[in-house]
Amino acid sequence: MNLNNYWLRSLVFLMFVISACLLSGYIAVELRYPSLWGTTDVFTEYALPIGLTWGLVHWPSMLILGISLVTLPKWSTQKVRGFRTVCGVIFLLLLLELDNKIPFLLYPKVDLVLALMGSLVLVPPNRNDNPILTPVILIASLLLAVGAGYWGVLHWQHQPPQIIQQELQGGLFRLQGIHVDNDYRKEMMFEVDLKKSLSESETCTYAKGLAETLFHDYPFDNDYRKEIVITLNPSTVVADFKPYELGVVTVEMMEDAAKFHCYVKYRN
Repeated sequence: MNLNNYWLRSLVFLMFVISACLLSGYIAVELRYPSLWGTTDVFTEYALPIGLTWGLVHWPSMLILGISLVTLPKWSTQKVRGFRTVCGVIFLLLLLELDNKIPFLLYPKVDLVLALMGSLVLVPPNRNDNPILTPVILIASLLLAVGAGYWGVLHWQHQPPQIIQQELQGGLFRLQGIHVDNDYRKEMMFEVDLKKSLSESETCTYAKGLAETLFHDYPFDNDYRKEIVITLNPSTVVADFKPYELGVVTVEMMEDAAKFHCYVKYRN
């Protein structure tokens, strides 16, 4: 692609920046990256590269790779090939820390993938100069097809179960929904409303009993993390009261039985 025109180069750079910002925010939300200030709007914090947020550290890799990308058509074939190789190697190395969810290392991974894909569009490889290109594309296509097939089967096998009964423990709790995350988190979550204000110890006692009932009535893959999110939403409330999340009950699968952990906190 010919990028001799200044405005065309600017447009390509702008598209790269916007794509990198939006993709970073989406991945941060999906993989539950931590917030710098403890806010709930993680997408904005990671997507916008302005203000005192994690997005501010996006600039170095975004500028370096973005500028390299728009100047790539003027590079020699050998330099373009080296650019792609470096992008691929660094990306694979950075994948090793994916489980740690280090915020400032999210951005190089996103930018490297976008730069690599952009280089293939702006400077399409020549099969005569790159004889290995065809087998690499075939292998990548095969892996992509296998991955897509596995993703499809996984989602089909792990669909959210239908709610059997909403009112639980004599109406003390109300089951509002069941969500299953089949992606990176591998998580099953029950959304439950507590219809009566109790002490924290009483809440945990009843909640653990509720957990035993739910996990018995809705058996699921043991490899999935399971938790119950409890929201205080009493049947009778004062005019200015707004329901809020009390906490969660999680389950730890032991060798002989399940162990429940309860974390709740009432507002003053």
